[in-house]
Amino acid sequence: MLEDTDSFVLAFILYRDINEQRENAQRLKDLIDLPVTEVALKGDNLNPVRTFLSLPKEPRQAIFFTFLGSSLPEGKSDFDKFAGYVNIQREAFTDAPHAVVLWLREEQLVRLMRRAPDFWAWRSGVFDVRGELQPETTYRELEEVDAVERGELEHQVALYREILKGQLERYEPDLAYIARTRLRLVEALRKLGLYEEALIEAQEVVALAEGFSDESLLDRAINDLAVTYVTLGRYNEAEPLHRRSLTITERIWGKDHPAYAVRLNNLATLLEMTGRYNEAETMYREAISIGVKTLGEGHPNYATWLNNLAGLLESEARFSEAESLYREALEINREALGEEHPNYASELNNLAVLLERTNRYSEAEQFYRRAIDLAANILGKDHPSYASRLANLARVLAKTGRYNEAEMLYREAITKDEQVLGRLHPNYANKLYNLASLLVDVERRGEAEVLYREALDICNNVFGTDHPNTRLVAQSYAHLKDLEHPSTP
Repeated sequence: MLEDTDSFVLAFILYRDINEQRENAQRLKDLIDLPVTEVALKGDNLNPVRTFLSLPKEPRQAIFFTFLGSSLPEGKSDFDKFAGYVNIQREAFTDAPHAVVLWLREEQLVRLMRRAPDFWAWRSGVFDVRGELQPETTYRELEEVDAVERGELEHQVALYREILKGQLERYEPDLAYIARTRLRLVEALRKLGLYEEALIEAQEVVALAEGFSDESLLDRAINDLAVTYVTLGRYNEAEPLHRRSLTITERIWGKDHPAYAVRLNNLATLLEMTGRYNEAETMYREAISIGVKTLGEGHPNYATWLNNLAGLLESEARFSEAESLYREALEINREALGEEHPNYASELNNLAVLLERTNRYSEAEQFYRRAIDLAANILGKDHPSYASRLANLARVLAKTGRYNEAEMLYREAITKDEQVLGRLHPNYANKLYNLASLLVDVERRGEAEVLYREALDICNNVFGTDHPNTRLVAQSYAHLKDLEHPSTP
């Protein structure tokens, strides 16, 4: 593509780390018959237009720009300055017939799509040189760590679809590459709450991966399909997939490997969800044992597995054991990751939930407020986790009779979710349900009925009628109707 024309070309290439970028940049230089200029965008050199205009117009050459500046916080970062330059000064690129290649990480390219839409519209192609997929998260990490702004997720979906379209238009498409990209698409669709779309993609990826000799890719595809089924409450369909994934992982890595522990955790979580606590506990403890031997007791993954077991013990009202594990996991993450990390904030929130359940409301409130501050500082107030923390604090305030303050926090959380995730997302429905329950407690039943009905409509549309979340909302709504219109004996 870079050599197919004598005019200006703009290509974007996705990479994961700098070594991968360097390796693929050298490979590309060896393939093309153009002189190459490589430029790192960082520090005082954030404007690629300035560099572009400083080069002679002849001979035609390829210019590799790699962004190495800071990306956070939004609105103040080097990246936002860079995006502003290219969007405002994009016309200057037409002054010379060079081929411009921008090397970016995925989160940077998604942000560029939003910050510099006019520049992005000039693209000649998008290419992905990333290798294997990143390790997948466990169920308990999905909302806390990975939830991001809806607009960003929508741009991710658009990006993946464009990459897939380009790959499918090739004479000999790389099917394994297509499968990996579609798995990334599945994850983004799940985070958007588009579970049925995610399910269709996941099913098709498994069918595609069944024909590969790469068992690790098949394993990942099967696991992602199982996770999607669990999200939809279709546990019976998820369980055989999780068990098959565990078998494949054992065949690839053996039982004494962190990957096997991850699969044990996922299956154990499903068993916990379906009330098979003894079997789930055995698997959680086996995963922890593997973690001790392979990663050590100071590793964040080991902390996650302690946290998962703690959640099970909490479900069984074994609060003392659960609290001990929560506090151990919290300390591991504090030492390994620091207090300004999403994992630490998540563990803090989990401990607060247990304190709330054991009626230690004052201590729970302190932990919730700390978790809110961390979410605001680490992730920002527009992040879904911030809204979830607000709702958790609101619940404690309601339990201690501070209904007005609790209602204000619930409404703020609902507004955040509406703005960030949209009114069809299950997180939004969950907060409507919580506020409705509070309004029932303060005898404002008419307002509560409207919120219950909206939450139920969302759950029916997203999950279907048989999902546990849908049944819970339906039961509460039916109970409210009975209170308003009691049947005569």
